Amino acid sequence: MAEITLSELKARLSADQLRAAELLVANDYAGKAKKSYQEISDELGMSVRTLYNWRQEPDFIRYCAWISETKLDAF
Repeated sequence: MAEITLSELKARLSADQLRAAELLVANDYAGKAKKSYQEISDELGMSVRTLYNWRQEPDFIRYCAWISETKLDAF
């Protein structure tokens, strides 16, 4: 599969998916303040099942990985 740009990746995801990815990755770095998926889905106004389903989508996974790499590079 050809490499896609960040802009193309973001265009493939909804605004809700982009926000969910940001919250999930931030949660991975939260330490003791880590939230449950239920708390995150409540904050986003969606079901836990929706969040789970998104976490299985390749584009969502790629975007989460990009956010995570960016956070690691910042350290």
